[in-house]
Amino acid sequence: MVGEHRASTSTSTSAAGSTTSVLSALGPLGSLVQSVNVPVGTQSISAVASGDGLLRVIIVDPSGVTLATADGVNGVAVLDKTVSSTGLYQVKVLNLGTNLTQTWTAATPFGVR
Repeated sequence: MVGEHRASTSTSTSAAGSTTSVLSALGPLGSLVQSVNVPVGTQSISAVASGDGLLRVIIVDPSGVTLATADGVNGVAVLDKTVSSTGLYQVKVLNLGTNLTQTWTAATPFGVR
């Protein structure tokens, strides 16, 4: 039929949760810990840290097990890790260098709506 248009709409079944972020000055060999609440339906956590120097980002599950580690030299360290349980996860950022660095860290749980 001339002029007939069919449209389809859909809604994503997954979405980002609340992003938490921290801006911090980390001294040489300093660290910070950011807590991320992971609700029911969460499938993964993404974390990013940026700053000067050698940075390491670590995701730790509620039982204290290290799930993933990423290093970033003079720039950005990024992680995206599948999670299988709810609870309070930790994102740790370590300044492995010998200089003070300004570090920005953000973590976001992703999951089913």
